[in-house]
Amino acid sequence: MRAQSALLLIAAIAVAEVWPVTSPTAQARARPVTVDDLMALATINDVEIAPAGDRVAYTVSTPALETNTHDTRLFVLPIGGGTPTRLAADVRVFLPALPAPRVRWSPDGAAISSLGMDNGRPQVFAVSPAGGPAWVVTAAPEGVSGYEWSPDGTKLAFLAREPASPPTVANRAGSLPPATRLWVQDADAAATARALTSTDRFVDSLSWKPGGDEIAYSSSPTSGFMARPIPRASTPSPATGAPRDRSSIARA
Repeated sequence: MRAQSALLLIAAIAVAEVWPVTSPTAQARARPVTVDDLMALATINDVEIAPAGDRVAYTVSTPALETNTHDTRLFVLPIGGGTPTRLAADVRVFLPALPAPRVRWSPDGAAISSLGMDNGRPQVFAVSPAGGPAWVVTAAPEGVSGYEWSPDGTKLAFLAREPASPPTVANRAGSLPPATRLWVQDADAAATARALTSTDRFVDSLSWKPGGDEIAYSSSPTSGFMARPIPRASTPSPATGAPRDRSSIARA
């Protein structure tokens, strides 16, 4: 119910910004909707309620025709309503082709995080909900595709591709891209990350154990549309002997 209320509140604010209430005179000058009108529409991509339930963080994106991208901004808003505060204005918030939740609160509510571009790659950044400069948390060479705070807020687990090495044969048929591995690091911005999974598995999701000492993850021996992560209890097909896709546990 609380999450639904927050979504309704933000939706109402977004609608008011795009379609403000007009007078009868203005309504008489109504005109057909144009492409420019559609390009001015703002889209709420991500919503996350603070651990204390008193605030909500969210992102809003607007098409930018000049750069052929979406201008995405991060805001925080009191749960009871009020004026939104923009955060991390100096960060280009990363918006993937298939939008997925990226905004997170640290468990103690002291920071809001998301993915932002740093040196051309999406990295985890964080900012205080009170405002101020943002800081970059991760430094994955190929960028981060997903992440989660540990339950106590001291560590960060994330998904990132293994850095690619120069190919020995160009456009080799059937070759796979570098594996997407599970990594963990301290939540400090200067921390070094360590890999928890091997280079022959493509990890696509993760979840911390409530105690924070282990991470459950789903992986596959291939990537893309052929990847089929399935429950941990599954076994290889006796008829084909196909490699098993699996969910596993990694010690953090």
